[in-house]
Amino acid sequence: MVRTSVLIAAVLFFLGTVSCVSKSQYLDLQKSLADEQAQSSQMQKSLEDRIDVLTADVLALRDANENLERRHENVLEINNELHEEVLQLEYRLKKNETIIQTQEKVIEDFKHAREKIEESLREQIAAKDIMIEEMEGKLKVTFVDKILFSTGSDRINAAGRGALSKIAESLKAGASHQIVVEGHTDNVPIGPVLADRFPTNWELSAARAIAVVRFLEEKAGMDPGLLTASAFSSHRPLASNEKESGRRKNRRIEIILAPLAP
Repeated sequence: MVRTSVLIAAVLFFLGTVSCVSKSQYLDLQKSLADEQAQSSQMQKSLEDRIDVLTADVLALRDANENLERRHENVLEINNELHEEVLQLEYRLKKNETIIQTQEKVIEDFKHAREKIEESLREQIAAKDIMIEEMEGKLKVTFVDKILFSTGSDRINAAGRGALSKIAESLKAGASHQIVVEGHTDNVPIGPVLADRFPTNWELSAARAIAVVRFLEEKAGMDPGLLTASAFSSHRPLASNEKESGRRKNRRIEIILAPLAP
């Protein structure tokens, strides 16, 4: 464009200084001017094409940068999720380790409790008046028939008090135990003499379970927060109630040691 302007100015100057120009000179000048204009147009188009290419490159780089930013955000999000999962796994691992340690302690406590009970109540166990059984992570001590209570009574007899005291000494060392006392009866209806106090076997089984819990708390000094009394009447028999031998097994108190809830 600059060269064209200079050329036009030169032509005008030349025309101004020379009064007459030959036809051939005029045509040459006109051709030169046309060539310069063509070159100028070509250069302008080349520059415009280059600008278009550079603009496309800039847009492509901008898109690539936006993609990289999105990928970076995704990576950060994934990293945060993985970090959270690691924390959860560490928490579960510590919790499982605590549970395992607690279970191992409970097993060890049960083992010692059973050994002490078997040692202190060897005669009653041999006579099958008291039975010890491990079941699903629990320890169950069963008092059969009249070892704790006389017929139709909810008062613990002398032999029962002695047995419960010995068991309490064995259990107090295990602070990790929840102690559930369950009262069970046979299916023989309550007689008329006792019906005022115990309308059904529900009341009798409940009264006996409560009596044992109160003895363990008040006489044996056990933590009442670890004690629970439950009653089942005749609805969880161990044997058939058709014979006295079966009814004797069903008339029982069960003391169940269970791990404390974590």
